[in-house]
Amino acid sequence: MTRMSNINGYKIESGAYLCGADLCGADLRGADLCGADLCEASLCEADLSGADLHRADLHEADLRGANLRGADLSEADLCGADLSEADLCGADLCGADLRGAIGILVVGPIGSRKGFVYAVEHGDTYICQVGCQWFSLDEFAQQVTNVNGDNKHGRDYQNVIAFLRAMEVS
Repeated sequence: MTRMSNINGYKIESGAYLCGADLCGADLRGADLCGADLCEASLCEADLSGADLHRADLHEADLRGANLRGADLSEADLCGADLSEADLCGADLCGADLRGAIGILVVGPIGSRKGFVYAVEHGDTYICQVGCQWFSLDEFAQQVTNVNGDNKHGRDYQNVIAFLRAMEVS
């Protein structure tokens, strides 16, 4: 039996203490969790699409399979969090601390803007956030060719893509 909580759009007090909470499968679409303490919380399969998790403490949180589409994770603490199979398309990871996070690879600073590439496991491959956009590996490779061609930055990005392709799960 799957437990489900529906807190769709509900504003939780800024900085709420939910450390270790079992919110597996919860409907938290659009929830205001800015600054919330969700350390070690179980959020597997939770729907956090469009949620405000800016500066939230999610270290060691279980986010396996969570829907984080369009979520604001900027400046969030995701150290050691499990992001395996999480949907991060359109999520804002700017300034997020991802040290030791599972299911995500961060490369950078890279490119002319000295930004970061966030590569997230997605099925048997990776999807990548570069700047504010998300790409499949094929789309990312095409974007690099279109924007950078064969210049130094283009070659650096192509090396990242080659590495990710070599790491794809079979």
